[in-house]
Amino acid sequence: KNINQISATGVIFSGVIYPKRESLVNALENIILVERLGPAYNKPFDKPKSYLSKKHLFCICPENSIREGYCSEKAIEAYFSGYIPIYWNHPNNVKGILNPLAYINLYGLTNKQIENKIKLLLRDNELVKRMYEEPLFDEKFDIENVMQIFDLQLVEWLKTYT
Repeated sequence: KNINQISATGVIFSGVIYPKRESLVNALENIILVERLGPAYNKPFDKPKSYLSKKHLFCICPENSIREGYCSEKAIEAYFSGYIPIYWNHPNNVKGILNPLAYINLYGLTNKQIENKIKLLLRDNELVKRMYEEPLFDEKFDIENVMQIFDLQLVEWLKTYT
């Protein structure tokens, strides 16, 4: 896909409105056009999220909340649907999992810092292209190790119910 032919706009898919998410979207709307879709916005969308990746460069996919060690599918789904994820999560929660060069993390930024970060990125087509082409997962990420840890934790949890 030729990212130079995609509009520097964003899309957010949401079933529920969360205050922090809305605050981030409102800050981004000062810089880029954002299409809001899903039940939260009374705009149903029943196609795959990738359907709009030819229209929008970014998918705004902040976590609903942040807690230690929590990382959902949001940035991963956005990336594999063909967008550059605009994410919000504590960097420690994705360290060693997600490649920080493949997405934009707004965690800890003021609205002015968000504006500056996005404007700086949009001024450099080569930087946007490199970000889009970066692998999503950190080079140290090992899914086998994660699955082993998950399996062990699941087994321990199940033991409490038997």
